[in-house]
Amino acid sequence: MKTDEVLNACIDMMREHIGRGQTLDLYLAVVPPPLDDFATIVSCIQQADDHTRAALLKKIDKTLMDSETHRETDGEALMFRLRLENAIRMLTVLSKAKVPCEVSTTIPEEAVIWALTTLWSGSGVQWVCRTAQAFLEGRPSALPWPIPN
Repeated sequence: MKTDEVLNACIDMMREHIGRGQTLDLYLAVVPPPLDDFATIVSCIQQADDHTRAALLKKIDKTLMDSETHRETDGEALMFRLRLENAIRMLTVLSKAKVPCEVSTTIPEEAVIWALTTLWSGSGVQWVCRTAQAFLEGRPSALPWPIPN
């Protein structure tokens, strides 16, 4: 699949997930205010990732590949959103690359799982830092634009 196709699948997923609230709302459901220290926000997100990673990866796989529905905890919802935002940002960059990029699958669900896992492994730490900075600036997300309807 071309990266822009995976990007569109992730944007569609974000449209569904936005019903859980803005990313900042999800963070505040896990960690109470104040939002005044970059290192604390980063540490809290990293702790949420460490705490939810195993369960979240199972839920991602079962939801996308087996069409099962699973209720997310607040921490899982936050970490799913951050993975999704990171995937959207990275896929936006990859889809504009001069050298075409593709994901080696024709199954959209597999491509989204790749975006939520592999891209997070490669750039999740950076996204956590971008998110912390966005929260300090009073923005509800590190995405530089709203998700189109």
